[in-house]
Amino acid sequence: MLDLAGIAAEFGLGRVLGAEPLPGGHRDVIRLVTSRGTFVVKPESDPAVAELQEKAAVVLGAAGIRQARPLRTIAGPLVSASGHGVEEFLPGRVCLAPTAAQAAAAMRHVADYH
Repeated sequence: MLDLAGIAAEFGLGRVLGAEPLPGGHRDVIRLVTSRGTFVVKPESDPAVAELQEKAAVVLGAAGIRQARPLRTIAGPLVSASGHGVEEFLPGRVCLAPTAAQAAAAMRHVADYH
């Protein structure tokens, strides 16, 4: 059983108010609602990947592309002792049948990563 209260404490997220699997996401990815906001909790297998994701979010943010910001634990690392990472929750949804305009917007977004 995932200790969400322990993870919330490691990241300084406040009291857990609710949690549910993130719709459309991997089954181990949780949408966590706390007294300090809404976050995404997910298993992290490699701290180096988490560091790279944080750097990418900074670079993309400077270019005007909004990314979910990874959070650091109170102790400083991006990955908790339990092997989980936390990032801010950005509302959105999975679109399995995008319109032509949505597909074009997604492709522009992907091109900005390159």
